[in-house]
Amino acid sequence: TGPLEVPQTYTFDLDAGGVGVAGADIWFHAVTNTELYLEPRSGAQMAVGDRSNRGRDGCAAASFSTARVALSAVPVGSYVCVRTNEGRISQFRMNAISSGSPKTLSIGYTTWQ
Repeated sequence: TGPLEVPQTYTFDLDAGGVGVAGADIWFHAVTNTELYLEPRSGAQMAVGDRSNRGRDGCAAASFSTARVALSAVPVGSYVCVRTNEGRISQFRMNAISSGSPKTLSIGYTTWQ
C-alpha cells in the first residue's frame, strides 16, 4: 500500500510499488499530448467497472481485460482493479492528474497477497 507519482510514458508496478521498473503492470501510454491510455503490461489485467472502491473481494470478482483504457475514462477519484502480472489482486485510486503536458498521475494503491 502506498502512493506513486507516475510520469507520462512511464510504467508502474503494483507488486513491488515501483515506477519505471522491469516487469511493471501498467504503462501510462501517451500516443499524443491528448491521446493518453493506461495499458496493462507483462500479463497484468485491469477492470475499471463502475470506478467505485470495491476492495479486495470486489476486485477479485471483477471482469478483467488486457485492453487499454483511455485516461479520460478514469477521472480523478476513480478506482481501478488490477490482477498483477504476479497474479495478485490490486486496486489503485486516481488521486490527481497534473495539468499541462507532459502529465503526471498521482495514485494510491493497495495490493493484497
